[in-house]
Amino acid sequence: MFYIENLFELEKNLGRYVNILKILSERSGWFSCHFLAKKLNCSEKTVRRNIQEMNSQFPINWFIQSEVRKGVQLQKPMNESIYPIYRRFFQNTITYQILEAIYYEKHQNVTEIAEDLFISVPVAYKLINMLEKNLATLQLSISKKPIKLVGDEENVRLFYYYIFSDIGDYNAFFPEDELKRIVHYVQQIETSVGENFSISFHYRAIYFIGVTLQRVRLHHHVTYEPSSQLVTSQNAMLALLLVNEQIEAQEKITLSPAEQHWIIRVFFDHVPITFEQAENIGQTMLETKTFLSLIQELEQEFGIDLQHDPLFLDMMIQNVEYEHVPNLKHDYLFLQDHRMQEFILENYFNTYLQVKKIYNYFDAQNAIYQIGTTRNIMDTVIFMITKKVYALTQKAKVCVLVTSRGDIWTNFLKTLIENHFGSRIVIREVSSILKIEASIWKDADFIIADFDFKYNHVPNIIIDPIPSQRDFENIERFLVTKEMKLSEVD
Repeated sequence: MFYIENLFELEKNLGRYVNILKILSERSGWFSCHFLAKKLNCSEKTVRRNIQEMNSQFPINWFIQSEVRKGVQLQKPMNESIYPIYRRFFQNTITYQILEAIYYEKHQNVTEIAEDLFISVPVAYKLINMLEKNLATLQLSISKKPIKLVGDEENVRLFYYYIFSDIGDYNAFFPEDELKRIVHYVQQIETSVGENFSISFHYRAIYFIGVTLQRVRLHHHVTYEPSSQLVTSQNAMLALLLVNEQIEAQEKITLSPAEQHWIIRVFFDHVPITFEQAENIGQTMLETKTFLSLIQELEQEFGIDLQHDPLFLDMMIQNVEYEHVPNLKHDYLFLQDHRMQEFILENYFNTYLQVKKIYNYFDAQNAIYQIGTTRNIMDTVIFMITKKVYALTQKAKVCVLVTSRGDIWTNFLKTLIENHFGSRIVIREVSSILKIEASIWKDADFIIADFDFKYNHVPNIIIDPIPSQRDFENIERFLVTKEMKLSEVD
């Protein structure tokens, strides 16, 4: 697993910036500096200093408000995401500037980089050595005379693609004229293929083409020789070949067959995009024992019909790597992917392990296929959660409401709960625990009680005498996790 954040481990302020922003953005309200300092394992003085530094980097309408006796809270526009702010924090580090310097290959030695970045030579060496230590997991190293990244060319390109598309800003990264040409290439593919690319794909495709062009200009070439034909539609293949010709003419470079194949292969096998597929691919997948057994195992594990779900089959088609190409399969995670992984591991850890075990076994038994990347596992977990939650919300849960205050209070609680959860819950009232009939427990999913009440055969939730927001959250948690192998209920 490769986390981009690991490259910045010497940027201690950056780590605190990211964590402070993450904590403050998760919910509105005030946080004490003491609380933040404890969370970040630093002093309150450091927290206050970091907040001042963060405020100086924020765009307009973003700031962390501080008040005596209240603490601090984040003020931000409702229609803006925190991820551009994360990227800004990364871009403002010396480590990021060193990565850019390595990318452009304009420095002959570490001393030249130190002079350009106004840092000492020892500091430059320390940061470069730390980068090299983390890059070793990708079979990459850094040459210090001249300064450049060394390793398999595909690995080098994919590393630059991931790092800069994740934390860079292409409006600043590419010269204006070059950016216009690259955007045109992407739009040409979109028009020819007849696909409406997502904003995210546009953004990442720009970096992929830009990085490829830069590497060719620097005379770094891929030498990959395809061992099999790409499985794709003719119009999509022709669209990419057309763009390859336009790139050669506009950029005044020559793309070797290997370079052209590289662009085509990455667009289809690496960049997350769905081109038109033959309608029978999903059915063909089900007709193969290899994939049918995988899908059946997932069905058995989660109790969901997957063989007749076109969304699931489309996901599998996109996620399965039909040609084992190790260089393309380094398990990079973008910043947002990493946050999603943290969420899944915190809330659906058991499901994550279930899917991972199934996928890893599949990979081990099928040498020419690969599906068990972290991103694919997360996709499947999210898919299963969505299907389960949807199925459960279509069927109302039966709740037995037991109170200690009589019919008037019981009716009040019933109205309150039904108003909050609507048709997702059916409430059976118990006015006296001395007169409970056995039939009332039939098909009951859980109990809500406002006192310490237990019935061994049905799970129960104890609420405060006056229901709190936490009580409603616990009921909600139970509604979406009951009978699901997805999460523990608090």
